[in-house]
Amino acid sequence: MSEDLSDLDRAIDEGAIFRHWYDLARELGYCSGQEVREGEQWVILSGSWEK
Repeated sequence: MSEDLSDLDRAIDEGAIFRHWYDLARELGYCSGQEVREGEQWVILSGSWEK
C-alpha cells in the first residue's frame, strides 16, 4: 500500500471543523445561531451576524 496521498485525501474537511467549532462555541455561549448565505458560513456572535 502506498504512503502517497492524493490532494483529495489530504484536503481538510472544513465543514467538519466548523461543526466541531460551532458545537463547542455554542456550548460555551459564544454564539447562538448559524446559517449559510451565498455559500459562506455566518454565525451570531454577541448578538450580531459575523462571517
